[in-house]
Amino acid sequence: MAASGAHPAWMDEVPSFEDYSRPLLDAVAAAPAGDRLVLVGHSLGGLNLALAMERFPRKVAAAVFLAACMACVGRYMGVTIEEFSRRTTSGFFMDSKIMVLNTDQGPRPAVALGPKLLAAKLYDRSSVEDLTLAMLLVRPGCQFVDDPMMRDEALLIDANYGSVKKVYVVLTDDVSTSEEMQCWMVDLSPGTEAEVLAGADHMAMCSKPRELCDALLRIANRLADKHDAKIEELAKKRVAAKDNYAKIHGGHGSGQSGPGLSHRLDRPPAGRTGPRRRPVLFWGTVPALMKPEQTDWTEWTGQQLPASMCASAAARWATCMTDGTKWTTCVRN
Repeated sequence: MAASGAHPAWMDEVPSFEDYSRPLLDAVAAAPAGDRLVLVGHSLGGLNLALAMERFPRKVAAAVFLAACMACVGRYMGVTIEEFSRRTTSGFFMDSKIMVLNTDQGPRPAVALGPKLLAAKLYDRSSVEDLTLAMLLVRPGCQFVDDPMMRDEALLIDANYGSVKKVYVVLTDDVSTSEEMQCWMVDLSPGTEAEVLAGADHMAMCSKPRELCDALLRIANRLADKHDAKIEELAKKRVAAKDNYAKIHGGHGSGQSGPGLSHRLDRPPAGRTGPRRRPVLFWGTVPALMKPEQTDWTEWTGQQLPASMCASAAARWATCMTDGTKWTTCVRN
């Protein structure tokens, strides 16, 4: 995040929570078209994740919250910080330095975590080397509790944030964020999957790196399996639709060989004179807002169609589903 880690900005130069989240938002926005990301947020970083999910729901395949603040639809994001404060004692921050930053937006509270707090409540199961490095890298941080975005109950909606798959990794031995607090956040968002990781402190990436990696791989594999199953189901529906089409209109189904539909459909049926009605099968998505007379039927059918047939099709067409499981035929009388 901005003004964190190796980022060059200072916290008093970051005007808002959105600007604080900007490095993440820019990274997600820059993902190649068609790529879907699995984002992992830790601690307060869960709120930055929520904003990225709300802004780019089609770019995020899943979000993993590692002992993180996990917001929910219908409530403002700051409620998780308020609940954490309600559950902790006044002496929680131990030797941390509480300060006020002078910003262009006015005074803003901040905290620099103290070495005793780091050792007792965050890195209590991590190596001495990790703890020492953390002490060297500590920078003042803000929770942005007064930021309008943190108070907006309408910010996160079902169609965006609520549509992204969520997995919460519960750290049962985290002494900074209790297991009860973590489960409370899971309960706020029904449908959230939970992974349990025992023996880790709040900095699980340091105290249990292998176990955390295994958990993330399990999550990714489950997502891949579900995606493959969805693709397989879609393929079966398309095959069934083609077979059903062949049964109704004549021709060959998906498992047969021989002359195609176009060959057989040119012959008039018994007892009828003149050309047989020619079905046109649409597997693409006909733009729902396009007027029929403006539709480029050649583009959607891959055929050069007579003008009379196009006119009739335009009068009788219907939009097909994007996944190809439903289709329509437009015919020439």
